Amino acid sequence: MRACTLVALWLLGSVFNHAQASGDCHEIRKMPPETMNSTMARAMHLTMAGPIRSPGKYCLVEDIESLQLSGIGGENKGYGEPILDLGASNVDVDLQGHSLSANTSDMRGVHLFPLEGDDRLTAHVSIRNGTVTSRTGDAINFASFEGSLLSDFLTMLHGDTQSAKAAFNDMQSITLDEYALTEYVIENVKVRANTGGRSNTSSVVGIGMRGRRNVIRNSTIEVTDGHVAIYLFGPGNVIENNTIIFHGQSAFESAAAIKLHQADGTIIRNNDIVIETPPMGKVPAAAIALVNSKGVVIENNRLRGIKAMVKAWDDKSDFAIAGDREK
Repeated sequence: MRACTLVALWLLGSVFNHAQASGDCHEIRKMPPETMNSTMARAMHLTMAGPIRSPGKYCLVEDIESLQLSGIGGENKGYGEPILDLGASNVDVDLQGHSLSANTSDMRGVHLFPLEGDDRLTAHVSIRNGTVTSRTGDAINFASFEGSLLSDFLTMLHGDTQSAKAAFNDMQSITLDEYALTEYVIENVKVRANTGGRSNTSSVVGIGMRGRRNVIRNSTIEVTDGHVAIYLFGPGNVIENNTIIFHGQSAFESAAAIKLHQADGTIIRNNDIVIETPPMGKVPAAAIALVNSKGVVIENNRLRGIKAMVKAWDDKSDFAIAGDREK
């Protein structure tokens, strides 16, 4: 009875706070454990923001941090749960200078789930003006896939050739017209993935997105010992005016600061791209990796720590470079 009363009071307070938020901006706050739908999240004492399930403008009004959790068998895990769970179209999230920090092992920062019932993706979702970090996982994942090349899947599946080939063939079967018009925006956000650093075969990304005409601008995106800082699936994207940093090393053959898959017509411009690998570490083949991506425009970017701007990993990709230089 007490738990039900607490849930009711929290929901009532949430509605009141939403109504009081300036400019009809719904407040994002930390969820009391009693209000969580996930039994596992309650049992593991995870810290999470209230999920977003309807369109509108939302404002983060406090820093939200999930802490490292110790258990009898060692460190407790979050089993892929995100700090902020998005599940609606036409959502604008203003972090208002606050941070979402997933420090619990195996917890993500922000995750966008597809709509229920079919494969349509949520669309017109933006995150602005703050910080999103994850100590062991992805920082921002908007319905992204995990790999492009056979070597990607072999790495993720620890050499299981049969499973890797099946996953690779599934990816190969996706056509360009299957990517929905999503128009996601990440703007003025500091994004840091896998800040704890892991030397295993982690497929961690800073920002992963699937869909058409998505924009990442005026942000800092970092990944440590992961797969890629920005990984986009789909055509017509824009990556501009960012600082993009790949720290450490990865077992992925195609690891890069930016990786594009079926990203025809994508523009990458006015970015600082930094590769920081250990003295004896394996340097990525290039700052930008292309897979089945045609007409990619790369202009006025500055490189540090690597000389090769771009590598096409197949004979289908093509690109044009203008004004890029080593910093």
